[in-house]
Amino acid sequence: MTTPFWSEDVNICQHFGENSKERYGAVNPPIVQTSLFAYETYEELSHAIKDERHNYVYSRGTNPTVQILERKMASLERGEVAKCFGSGMGAISGALFALLKSGDHVIVVNNVYGPVLQYLSFVEKNNISFTHITENISIDTIKEAIKSNTALIYFESPGTMTFKEIDIIKITELAKSNNIYTMIDNTYATPLFQKPLTLGVDIVAHSLTKYIGGHSDTVAGVIICSNKLMDVIYPQGYQLQGSVLHPQDAYYIIRGLRTLPLRMKEFHTKSLEIAKFLSEHKKVRVVHHPGLNVQSYTKDQLWGYSSLFALELNVDDFETISSFLNNLKLFQKGVSWGGFESLAISPHFGGFDPVKNKGVPVGIIRLCIGLEDTESLKQDLFNALEQL
Repeated sequence: MTTPFWSEDVNICQHFGENSKERYGAVNPPIVQTSLFAYETYEELSHAIKDERHNYVYSRGTNPTVQILERKMASLERGEVAKCFGSGMGAISGALFALLKSGDHVIVVNNVYGPVLQYLSFVEKNNISFTHITENISIDTIKEAIKSNTALIYFESPGTMTFKEIDIIKITELAKSNNIYTMIDNTYATPLFQKPLTLGVDIVAHSLTKYIGGHSDTVAGVIICSNKLMDVIYPQGYQLQGSVLHPQDAYYIIRGLRTLPLRMKEFHTKSLEIAKFLSEHKKVRVVHHPGLNVQSYTKDQLWGYSSLFALELNVDDFETISSFLNNLKLFQKGVSWGGFESLAISPHFGGFDPVKNKGVPVGIIRLCIGLEDTESLKQDLFNALEQL
């Protein structure tokens, strides 16, 4: 695992954006738990209200503790500005709400987080359409999907559940030549392993709930982009939507950033080792891990692997999948990922949604490798497979 920005990024996680005077000598930033900010004069308040993006007026706008996290995230992604939201979906839907208008068309490339497709299906009633490309992904297929009203190309790389990579530079070049915005969910890689803004992407989104928070105790999201785009997203997609990140949660996520480099290095090594181990088992049909199917353009965009990958069993009926999941002892059964704990889930869980899971094999099982002992996790998976 080699990343060109590692040393700088480690320092950003530890110290960037924290003013020592604001900390009163404390090594951690204070939690500014307030709903509003008062001013000495009405003239000062009036001036601040005119530009809430850059002034403290009301914590639905800007809060000092949250702002520290935003500075760190913008710096890690090499972006101009970041805005934190109350959830990852709050961040994504806020950006889409602000950027899209009636009559627009969106191209969704690769397998993406299911609720994004549900959101786009919901806004179809507002005359916003979308095309979802999951098979035979290429610049030619994306080019063919472009319409005169295409406003945005939204994608993930690696993709949700199947973890397929796509060529980010080629997509951004195509989009720019057609005056189309690009937006990526970069939660899988984190800014430590992939920096889409440096590859030409316009907007980067993260679920801070996952690796960046890292302890399965907060729900949050963020978008990073240019100041010009944030001028559009902030008043409509953020303030009017009201998906606010509270300062207490921002504090927890800043704390999580302190150990992000250590955790991501551990996840990189462990997930690849366990993926290779599973790929050799006779009861496993295929393992979906980007490290097992390296693309020619990977070295230019993805510098490491996180804890997430998937497998398919030789038999993929509901009973077999349920038995495998129930046989696991160290892997807990639950949604989300990116925390300290190992998790396993399948789209069968709760019923298979064909909209939310378009392009995802019905029998796929997603694993999130946690911080438990590697050999113990391998043994747990081996035992569960042998009991089938």
